[in-house]
Amino acid sequence: MYLDRELYSAVLRWSKNQANQTALYLRGPRLAGKSYLVDKLGREEYQHHYVIDLKDNSTLQYVEGLFDKYCTRHSLNESDGTNYRNIFSELDPLYKDDPTTLMIIEEIQESPKIYNCIRFMNRGLASHLAVTCSYLGVIFNNKIFNTPVGDASPRELFTLSYREYLNALGLYDEYSKINSFDFFDFKEGKEGKEGKEGRDYLVYKQVEEAYKVYLRIGGYPGVLLNHLQNRDNISKTLEALNNAVNLTYKEIFGCLKEDKTLLTQFSEATCQKALGYIFEYLCNGSQNALTIKDFEKSIEGEGEIFTNDVMDILDWLYSSRLILLLPVTDKLKLNAFSYTNFRIFAHDLGFLNAINAFRPISPSSFNGRLAENFVYLVVCVVIIYPLLADFK
Repeated sequence: MYLDRELYSAVLRWSKNQANQTALYLRGPRLAGKSYLVDKLGREEYQHHYVIDLKDNSTLQYVEGLFDKYCTRHSLNESDGTNYRNIFSELDPLYKDDPTTLMIIEEIQESPKIYNCIRFMNRGLASHLAVTCSYLGVIFNNKIFNTPVGDASPRELFTLSYREYLNALGLYDEYSKINSFDFFDFKEGKEGKEGKEGRDYLVYKQVEEAYKVYLRIGGYPGVLLNHLQNRDNISKTLEALNNAVNLTYKEIFGCLKEDKTLLTQFSEATCQKALGYIFEYLCNGSQNALTIKDFEKSIEGEGEIFTNDVMDILDWLYSSRLILLLPVTDKLKLNAFSYTNFRIFAHDLGFLNAINAFRPISPSSFNGRLAENFVYLVVCVVIIYPLLADFK
């Protein structure tokens, strides 16, 4: 089953408008559906498409070996495309370097060597290039990565929004036709525009139930597909959600431990404790803005901790779009916003539910936090981020 994604129209425009050729640079949280989106593009819009998944360690080693074989230190940055055609032809002898071909490189942040060639592959090859990136905290502030500004079209994919979720359930078209002011009549049990038995009322009740489920399972595509196949067995869906979040947590912790440019003063225990505090705040955030001192106090006694080290964690999680930040100020001036006073939100409501299970807070408090996070996701992910992408 295919889940319609609103970003696909922008990806499709990229593939059709290649007069000034750029690489598609698709970034976002892990398990958000990036791979499926570019694979769909390759299957439907190109005669040939090839996928190189660098998350697979054996593939990573083999492809990096080909770059070592065909590209010397000086020729690595050449833009005539000969070296890259040789590499891709060895990966698949049927590789054809023309605009009917889409080359897809998954999780390109796994290899600085290949990542730094995005610009030159894009300039030297006639075939189109699409790369996907997760955990971009690995890249930002890391001097060994050279971001291909001007040679890449960045697009951001999150887990399914509530609108996409309703569309997957077959409810959005009918929902969009309802006058939202009638919801108050429905909620109070009054007759409403078309009465209790009217179509609008029935759609409203379906949307209300769908909202309750969405608050629990969020928008991971794999989790939603599980839900659509097991609507009468929510436990299976929650099991799929927990598996997805556990995988994400292991990868987060693994990346943070291995990234030598971050957490230079942190022990493994301190890193775990700091992550635990961030996730605890995600579930139990108050109306007060979070400050750097709050983090420093939470991990005191674990060794010498500097402000920059504390902010590295937040920068990394934010860059990877696993958390979203909201600056907080009491002054109506743009220059009053300070990165030292902020609130944080989860990138996905299912993710928020799963991490709350480790240290559950009172249902009433957590339900309020879920609703607040839901509103923030609608405002930022559905409205603001797409506008910023189009503006860039």
